[in-house]
Amino acid sequence: MFILHARKLCKMTLLLLILTSILTLLSCQSHSVRVNDRIIARWTNNLYYPGKVSATGNGLIHVLFDDGDRITHTVRDISAVIPDQQPSQVKLGQHVVATWKGGHKYYIGYVSQRVFGFWRFKVTFDDNDEDYYQAHQQRKFPDPRTAHEVGARVFARWTNGLYYRGFVARASSSTVFIRYDDGDTITLYKKDRTAVILDKLPCYSDIKPGQRVIGFWPGRTRYYPGVVTYKKPTGRAACYQKAVYYVVFDDGDRRMQDFNQIRVIP
Repeated sequence: MFILHARKLCKMTLLLLILTSILTLLSCQSHSVRVNDRIIARWTNNLYYPGKVSATGNGLIHVLFDDGDRITHTVRDISAVIPDQQPSQVKLGQHVVATWKGGHKYYIGYVSQRVFGFWRFKVTFDDNDEDYYQAHQQRKFPDPRTAHEVGARVFARWTNGLYYRGFVARASSSTVFIRYDDGDTITLYKKDRTAVILDKLPCYSDIKPGQRVIGFWPGRTRYYPGVVTYKKPTGRAACYQKAVYYVVFDDGDRRMQDFNQIRVIP
């Protein structure tokens, strides 16, 4: 009896060691930063600023910003700390951060156009501003596996039924705590799959008429729920195409949308 009990304990200990190793490896892969590395880190206003890693340990990353401010992030937050490294390549539809007009704040956006022959890319930011950048002026923004992962960039449904951008700040087995870009917060249930939508661009081949989506409206940063009633045939296999999705919103408005102007409702 004692021998069998000891064997069970050994197996449990081995499983715990394996699990711990896997989690440690995933943390290292998500945050391959070391002390004194140059980084871009998220501040409390959901914007990003340049600085360096001042210390690491116990699942934490301590950041010293160039202006002297400090902040501490958990390694579980996949988008809190971004290595200040030029991407090896920039693609249409890529999630990036870049400064605005040479300032020191980094804003989140998507590469919405490539200017062939000039090696420049148009970035459409989350506040709808747009500008052109070379590859070395952009940094790749980390994309999560799910909408419930800590640090995931998401659209979350507010009490008015509309969707606003923010980050998953905390997550439990049943809920996610959202911190919106305007500072508001909300707790939503994971079982409601339509409550939190990953800020991920859909591919042309994945959208069919009848698909429920949230969509952009000019001059607004919030997104509105609706349905794709028509997908324009283009004869092209490109994943990201402009002016191809005709969306009828739940409030009766309708608009032809570009690839970066809708998100799929699960």
